[in-house]
Amino acid sequence: MPADERRQLILEAARRAFSRRGDVGRTTIKDIAAEAKISEGNIYRYFESKEELFYEAAVRPLQEAFALGDDKMQSLFDLPVADRHARVVEYYREMIGRLADLTPLLGLVLFGDPQYADPFYRDVLRPALDGQQKRWREVYKGIEGREDLPTRYEVFAHFGVALMCAIEQRRSENPPDIEAVADELARQGDALVIRDRQAKKRKPSKSAR
Repeated sequence: MPADERRQLILEAARRAFSRRGDVGRTTIKDIAAEAKISEGNIYRYFESKEELFYEAAVRPLQEAFALGDDKMQSLFDLPVADRHARVVEYYREMIGRLADLTPLLGLVLFGDPQYADPFYRDVLRPALDGQQKRWREVYKGIEGREDLPTRYEVFAHFGVALMCAIEQRRSENPPDIEAVADELARQGDALVIRDRQAKKRKPSKSAR
């Protein structure tokens, strides 16, 4: 097996083993090797320690998922309206899909050993949400003239909605079509922008008061 494929095999086995145990400390390299059906020595050819393996298997994929918005939302409002909507649909589809795959890891990292949970929240999750808030403020400032929005709680709500949609995809007996979910969320965002513009048109200017 090529080295990159074997490394990926180990990472996938590690995710299953960590998720099954629900505890990083109690999951051993022996458990992961058994899950991957390879020897422990093979694992050490690719990873120096269980801690490095946990980071690469669980933490890094979550980092990449939270960074997804950077690529999808960059220069969003430079696009025509129809293309803008399609870009947002694509963002939600990929975000929900990734979170659905990573939900067990998110629970393991955030609600497991504080040795991993606290740094992950402090150094990964919260900065990702803060960065999203900053980017959204720049968008609103340039397009809508709303320099103080969104608040961090609006960003939390956005992430919470995406996470709940992901849990529904993973746990529901009959999950809704993910494309339809992404389209609905994008349309809700479109409606919010339209309502804001209408409110601004109705609001009298200072000179008119």
